[in-house]
Amino acid sequence: MEKYLKRITTLARYSTRSNFLSYEKDPAPHFFNTEIQKLLSSITTLDVQKIFRKRTVNDNHVSYKFLTDKQLEDEVRNRFKDAEKALQMPPVLKVMNDQPKTISNDVALTSFSKHSYVFTDVTFGLKNRDRSIVVREPNGELKEASYDIKKRAWQIYFPLNDRSFREPKIFEEENFKRLLEEGQYQFLLDRACLQYEPDEQKYHDITSRIYLHIDEHLKFESLRSTRHFGPMAFFFAWHKMIDNLLLDMIRNDYLKNAVELICLFYKLNNHNEKVENILTICAKSDNLESRIQNIINDLLKKNQIVKQIDKTDEELRNDEEYLEFIQSYIDKYCLKKPQLELTLNTYREWHNELKNIQLKYTVG
Repeated sequence: MEKYLKRITTLARYSTRSNFLSYEKDPAPHFFNTEIQKLLSSITTLDVQKIFRKRTVNDNHVSYKFLTDKQLEDEVRNRFKDAEKALQMPPVLKVMNDQPKTISNDVALTSFSKHSYVFTDVTFGLKNRDRSIVVREPNGELKEASYDIKKRAWQIYFPLNDRSFREPKIFEEENFKRLLEEGQYQFLLDRACLQYEPDEQKYHDITSRIYLHIDEHLKFESLRSTRHFGPMAFFFAWHKMIDNLLLDMIRNDYLKNAVELICLFYKLNNHNEKVENILTICAKSDNLESRIQNIINDLLKKNQIVKQIDKTDEELRNDEEYLEFIQSYIDKYCLKKPQLELTLNTYREWHNELKNIQLKYTVG
């Protein structure tokens, strides 16, 4: 009963400005932790076909090249490097404290003008955050500019491509809800990254609503193998609401990712669970070089034997370790135990059938 009360308490911790979960303390030290970054990168999965899928854009032409075997191998490796860059995650930061300080109050300047005057340091080479921007108010007060004014000043003197002065219409409530219902999650998140900084309240509001909508409608596949999947998994693990994502991973045979998600949950919430051994197994099974070589061999027609089974003996053994680890989480921390138990038992049945097929195939 205690864990359910904690869960209710967690869900009740809403932002005072909005109806969704917020970070109560700075998540950045955890997010940028090397071990956490490895977990998030692996959970995201790298699917080159999805990353480089055809898109509806103006410049969407196809080019053909004649390549030697060596050139083809280099081209495949370069595409994997490009894919890794495309999956670079937006940072998860705490919301900034936007409370401008008063510098002076010159009564003699009261009513000198009806307008506020903004003074901006435009020194070349400075980072925008390091520029001094102050405002002289009609009442004579001289104060630091609010973040909204700073952003507008930066956009005037040092404009960023695709960032508008005013909030894009897609974030107006009616349009935003419609795009959520249409499942345009990646489009909304990409646009939020262009328009807002990761420590802005508005950015947190938008991303939180999108993540919760995805969780409610179980649309996790729409963000898998995109740069937003890691921050979403971090959000769920931080707020102790990973069960739906865990269900999705088990159902779609992302068992290793399910284990990594549980490890992420343990690390972010200070649970004293031993994860070193299972993470070692995960690391050994995550062989990117082998995947690259298989693609190269397929392209060069070197794989002449048709694969009769889905998994190797080693992969099946690893799956048994993963299943035991997931079962431990279900017994101790899971909030949707019946659903996860049923899903895990179904997976075990499929796993045992696969082992029997493997055995018959080996004997035959």
